[in-house]
Amino acid sequence: MTSLLLVASLLGLVKEVSCASASCPSSALTESSFVGTNFCRDGLVPEVGPGMLANSSYDVAAFYFGAQYCGICQQKLNIMYEAWQRLSGEWKARTLVAGVGLEEYAQHNYLFCTGTISSVVADELWSTWQIQQRDVVIFVRTGPQTWRSYCKFTMNLYDEHFEQVLHHVLKEGSDAQEINLETGTVNAGRAAMGRGMAMVLVGAIAAPALMY
Repeated sequence: MTSLLLVASLLGLVKEVSCASASCPSSALTESSFVGTNFCRDGLVPEVGPGMLANSSYDVAAFYFGAQYCGICQQKLNIMYEAWQRLSGEWKARTLVAGVGLEEYAQHNYLFCTGTISSVVADELWSTWQIQQRDVVIFVRTGPQTWRSYCKFTMNLYDEHFEQVLHHVLKEGSDAQEINLETGTVNAGRAAMGRGMAMVLVGAIAAPALMY
């Protein structure tokens, strides 16, 4: 049985356990001013990270975390890029989709350069935000130069709802109501996280999950 589970895991048939949320919005993440150089030749922005958002033209940013060499990770990033491609011209201009890899796998950076995506190596964000393999973190603009984290969830379990969440926050902004990632339904009866809600510091710092 152990051997079968190992093979299934390597093939991506067994999904990783993640502490990321099963609904959005989720708990706010630690503030970070990190900015790193985009390593993709055709990327739309020269720098990537939460520190570049305040002075950008974007209203929503989705940062996807994975090991650059990992085929399943590349597939999930492609799903996000394809969702971005299906947006209207106006919504595309308001949305950043970016990949975030690890220094250990920098020799495989080119595998995170699908289309016009911009990607970056950012071990710091993996640790600060307690990232697991294939998590996505979505940020939303709250003011002319202010942003907050809206949601962190795993693309292992909820990749089919990424596009719906993206449309939801583009339409509703920082007042977006709760959306269930299991069903894709919006809970209109639950109050959204307000514009003035402060960032919550995350007390524990965790190392990245094992890569496969």
